[in-house]
Amino acid sequence: MTFVNPAPPGGLIDQLGRVIGDRLTARLGERVLIDNRGGAGGNLATEFVARAAPDGYTILMGTQGTHAANQYLYKSLKFDPAKDFIPVHSLLSISTGLVLRADQPYRTLKDLVDYARQNPGKLSIASAGNGTSSHLVSELFQRTAGVKFLHVPYKGSTPAMADLLGGQVDLSLDFTASTFPHIQAGKRDIRKHRPWPGSGCSSRPERPSRSSIACRRR
Repeated sequence: MTFVNPAPPGGLIDQLGRVIGDRLTARLGERVLIDNRGGAGGNLATEFVARAAPDGYTILMGTQGTHAANQYLYKSLKFDPAKDFIPVHSLLSISTGLVLRADQPYRTLKDLVDYARQNPGKLSIASAGNGTSSHLVSELFQRTAGVKFLHVPYKGSTPAMADLLGGQVDLSLDFTASTFPHIQAGKRDIRKHRPWPGSGCSSRPERPSRSSIACRRR
C-alpha cells in the first residue's frame, strides 16, 4: 500500500502521514510506503493518485486545497476532486498563527498592520504553496486588515519556515503546530502574534480550526 502525501518531508503534514503509515503497517501486517509529492498546492500528489489503479492500494492525504480550493484557483485540473476520490476518514484539524522573526521591530499586531498599511507590498509573507491553507488565510488576513504583502509560495511549510528563520522572508501565516517548536525552543528565533481569530486556540496548537482528510482512488 502507498500513502501519498502532498507535502514535502519534514513538515507537519509529512509527520502526520508517517504516523498514520506506521499505524496502518501495524494494523494490516504489511509495509505502507510513504510517498511525498509536494508542489502545485498538492495537485501533483492528487493527480498521481487519481491516475492510480482503483484497487484501494493507493491512498492520498487530502487537504482543503486538494479537495476544495484548488478547483477554483487553477485554470484546469487533471482530476475531479469530487468524482475521482472517496473520503475515508477525517484525520486532523489545526489552528493557524501569524509568526515573524524575533528580531523584527513589530511588538504588537497593530504595529505590524500600521507599518504594512504605510508600506504596501514591502513586507513578504511565506506560504506552503499557492492554494494552500496558509496562502488563503494570508489573503483573507490582508483583505481584513487592509494591507498588502508580497506573497512568496514554497513547496511546503518546512522550506517556508527555513527561509523565514534565514531572513529571506518577513512573515509566515501557517500551522501553529509547525511554528510552535521554534517558539518554545527558547532561542527566540521567531515570535507569534496570535492565532487566526475564531480558531479557538490561545496557546495549544492541537485546538481545531482546519482539517485534512484521507482519500482513496474511486
